[in-house]
Amino acid sequence: NSLSWPIMLFGSIAAGLLPTLANSLYTAREVAFQWNDSGAKVMLVHPLMLNVALEAFKTLGFSDTEARQRIILADYGYVKRDGPLGKFAHLDDLLHA
Repeated sequence: NSLSWPIMLFGSIAAGLLPTLANSLYTAREVAFQWNDSGAKVMLVHPLMLNVALEAFKTLGFSDTEARQRIILADYGYVKRDGPLGKFAHLDDLLHA
């Protein structure tokens, strides 16, 4: 966990969203189960957990493009946007919109 975790949690609730929480030790299979079980539409993902999220979406039959449309990186502006992570939405993009 990090200091930003409660900010995302309470911000989601304040925005009217219904967050479901995942442990950073979950496997891709466990994340995929939670995705289906919760009826989630988007996933906030720390960049270090991106591979698990992508594998979970692959398990669920999502294409890479579909997965990218459902993932929001919780990077707080410290990830370079010109690399492969630039293909994803970023939390700070939403905060500045």
